[in-house]
Amino acid sequence: MIVAYLKYVPSRRSTPWRGRGTYYERVLREYSVEEVLRVSSGVGAWFHDPTLGVSIPVVKVSEVLEWLKPEERLRELRKHVKDFVELVSVEVSDFVSDVTGLSVNCMGITGSVLAGIHGPHSDVDLVIYGCREALEFVQASIEMSKLPAGKVASKILENSRILGIEPETYAKIIPPYKFTCFKGVPITFTFVDRRAYRYGDLVLRPLKPVSLIAEITGGDCKSLFYPSRTQVVRVLEGPAVKEVISYEAEYNYLLYKGGTIKDFRNA
Repeated sequence: MIVAYLKYVPSRRSTPWRGRGTYYERVLREYSVEEVLRVSSGVGAWFHDPTLGVSIPVVKVSEVLEWLKPEERLRELRKHVKDFVELVSVEVSDFVSDVTGLSVNCMGITGSVLAGIHGPHSDVDLVIYGCREALEFVQASIEMSKLPAGKVASKILENSRILGIEPETYAKIIPPYKFTCFKGVPITFTFVDRRAYRYGDLVLRPLKPVSLIAEITGGDCKSLFYPSRTQVVRVLEGPAVKEVISYEAEYNYLLYKGGTIKDFRNA
């Protein structure tokens, strides 16, 4: 079985997403647990994951018709592009490579461009593979254009609402490469560990909510991956915790920076 959730479905009406002669409608309105539960409730199957202690949406391997790989998609685009968004996908990877010294071979393209159903207003979602590569990208402090101020403000309000924190707090924890654009096209960056892990290596058991003030280490590439992980140096208040693991990607950069944390909702 493969962990998966529904994001696009075929549509009979004209939409911004089209590929292979078919229009698609985005049914996942936002990235939240509640929304994933909503769109996944009537499709696929559910599996109680003993390593997480929760039920997760899955599909059978036998039901998978095609496996789209971000790194292969970027290599395809480097040979031939069909539109401006695909061209930007290639050019932004070249730009990142030139500024950081990273090879374009450690990058890939995900999102609607990966599926080939993007439209003229789609984002470009760049993936960077590897621990060293992720650190070098973040430490390079790449200077890129930002989205218009009004759009950034709107996204801050939307994302803080989903997280359940104040907009001012959210604005303090976002990384410098958030809400960037390249030639007017919004760009997102995601980091993926190259190392393979065996299912069951990490087992989590939900116990109870706790209040915690602790000092955490910074600069660890594992904080940039999903789930985000960092070691606790010293607990200032609360139970003896050795590690912090976050399944909310918006907190990755906060854990990467390190320092003193006090209950994310009051960070």
